[in-house]
Amino acid sequence: MFQRIFQPKVLLFLLAGAVIGGVLFTLGDADDAPGLSFIGLAAAFLLMMRGIYHAHLLPRGLHVPLVLLVFGLVALVFPFILYLDGEIRLLSPVSLISWAVCVLLLAGLCTLLRRRPRG
Repeated sequence: MFQRIFQPKVLLFLLAGAVIGGVLFTLGDADDAPGLSFIGLAAAFLLMMRGIYHAHLLPRGLHVPLVLLVFGLVALVFPFILYLDGEIRLLSPVSLISWAVCVLLLAGLCTLLRRRPRG
Protein backbone atom coordinates (compact mmCIF):
# COMPACT_ATOMS: atom_id res chain seq x y z
CA MET A 1 0.00 0.00 0.00
CA PHE A 2 2.82 2.42 0.82
CA GLN A 3 4.34 1.81 -2.61
CA ARG A 4 1.13 3.10 -4.19
CA ILE A 5 1.09 6.24 -2.04
CA PHE A 6 4.71 7.21 -2.68
CA GLN A 7 4.41 7.41 -6.45
CA PRO A 8 5.40 10.86 -7.80
CA LYS A 9 1.98 11.50 -9.39
CA VAL A 10 0.14 10.66 -6.16
CA LEU A 11 2.45 12.74 -3.99
CA LEU A 12 2.13 15.68 -6.39
CA PHE A 13 -1.68 15.72 -6.08
CA LEU A 14 -1.61 15.25 -2.30
CA LEU A 15 0.98 18.00 -1.83
CA ALA A 16 -0.78 20.35 -4.26
CA GLY A 17 -4.07 19.78 -2.44
CA ALA A 18 -2.53 20.52 0.93
CA VAL A 19 -0.70 23.65 -0.25
CA ILE A 20 -3.44 25.17 -2.43
CA GLY A 21 -6.16 24.34 0.07
CA GLY A 22 -4.12 25.68 2.97
CA VAL A 23 -3.24 28.92 1.20
CA LEU A 24 -6.82 29.62 0.05
CA PHE A 25 -8.26 28.71 3.46
CA THR A 26 -5.76 30.98 5.23
CA LEU A 27 -6.43 33.87 2.83
CA GLY A 28 -10.17 33.43 3.29
CA ASP A 29 -9.80 33.37 7.07
CA ALA A 30 -7.56 36.45 7.11
CA ASP A 31 -9.92 38.44 4.86
CA ASP A 32 -13.10 37.18 6.57
CA ALA A 33 -14.21 35.58 3.30
CA PRO A 34 -15.90 32.25 4.04
CA GLY A 35 -16.44 31.61 0.34
CA LEU A 36 -12.70 31.65 -0.33
CA SER A 37 -12.15 29.34 2.63
CA PHE A 38 -14.73 26.92 1.22
CA ILE A 39 -13.08 27.07 -2.20
CA GLY A 40 -9.80 26.18 -0.51
CA LEU A 41 -11.34 23.22 1.29
CA ALA A 42 -13.07 22.05 -1.89
CA ALA A 43 -9.87 22.37 -3.95
CA ALA A 44 -7.90 20.45 -1.31
CA PHE A 45 -10.53 17.70 -1.21
CA LEU A 46 -10.71 17.36 -5.00
CA LEU A 47 -6.95 17.33 -5.50
CA MET A 48 -6.45 14.80 -2.73
CA MET A 49 -9.22 12.61 -4.16
CA ARG A 50 -7.39 12.73 -7.47
CA GLY A 51 -4.26 11.51 -5.69
CA ILE A 52 -6.26 8.70 -4.08
CA TYR A 53 -7.59 7.83 -7.54
CA HIS A 54 -4.06 7.52 -8.95
CA ALA A 55 -2.95 5.46 -5.93
CA HIS A 56 -5.81 2.97 -6.56
CA LEU A 57 -6.81 2.99 -2.89
CA LEU A 58 -10.57 2.79 -3.53
CA PRO A 59 -12.35 0.25 -5.71
CA ARG A 60 -12.84 1.30 -9.32
CA GLY A 61 -15.85 3.55 -9.84
CA LEU A 62 -16.26 4.80 -6.26
CA HIS A 63 -14.32 8.06 -6.54
CA VAL A 64 -16.95 10.17 -8.29
CA PRO A 65 -19.82 8.86 -6.10
CA LEU A 66 -17.77 9.71 -3.02
CA VAL A 67 -17.19 13.26 -4.29
CA LEU A 68 -20.92 13.63 -5.08
CA LEU A 69 -21.80 12.35 -1.60
CA VAL A 70 -19.50 14.81 0.15
CA PHE A 71 -20.66 17.82 -1.87
CA GLY A 72 -24.30 16.72 -1.57
CA LEU A 73 -23.98 16.63 2.22
CA VAL A 74 -22.28 20.04 2.18
CA ALA A 75 -25.20 21.42 0.14
CA LEU A 76 -27.60 19.92 2.67
CA VAL A 77 -25.84 21.38 5.73
CA PHE A 78 -24.77 24.74 4.25
CA PRO A 79 -28.10 26.60 4.79
CA PHE A 80 -28.18 25.52 8.44
CA ILE A 81 -24.67 26.92 8.95
CA LEU A 82 -25.66 30.22 7.33
CA TYR A 83 -28.86 30.30 9.41
CA LEU A 84 -27.00 29.71 12.68
CA ASP A 85 -24.52 32.42 11.69
CA GLY A 86 -27.41 34.84 11.16
CA GLU A 87 -26.72 35.34 7.46
CA ILE A 88 -30.05 34.07 6.08
CA ARG A 89 -33.56 33.05 7.12
CA LEU A 90 -34.03 29.31 7.26
CA LEU A 91 -36.44 29.02 4.31
CA SER A 92 -34.83 31.60 2.07
CA PRO A 93 -34.14 31.23 -1.66
CA VAL A 94 -30.51 30.38 -0.83
CA SER A 95 -31.53 27.42 1.30
CA LEU A 96 -34.02 26.19 -1.29
CA ILE A 97 -31.39 26.37 -4.05
CA SER A 98 -28.87 24.60 -1.85
CA TRP A 99 -31.32 21.81 -1.04
CA ALA A 100 -32.18 21.45 -4.73
CA VAL A 101 -28.47 21.08 -5.51
CA CYS A 102 -28.27 18.49 -2.72
CA VAL A 103 -31.11 16.48 -4.25
CA LEU A 104 -29.49 16.62 -7.71
CA LEU A 105 -26.09 15.53 -6.40
CA LEU A 106 -27.54 12.67 -4.37
CA ALA A 107 -29.68 11.58 -7.35
CA GLY A 108 -26.53 11.55 -9.48
CA LEU A 109 -24.84 9.51 -6.77
CA CYS A 110 -27.63 6.93 -6.80
CA THR A 111 -27.54 6.74 -10.60
CA LEU A 112 -23.78 6.19 -10.65
CA LEU A 113 -23.94 3.55 -7.95
CA ARG A 114 -26.72 1.70 -9.81
CA ARG A 115 -24.70 1.70 -13.04
CA ARG A 116 -21.49 0.62 -11.29
CA PRO A 117 -20.44 -2.91 -12.22
CA ARG A 118 -20.64 -5.36 -9.35
CA GLY A 119 -17.73 -7.41 -8.20
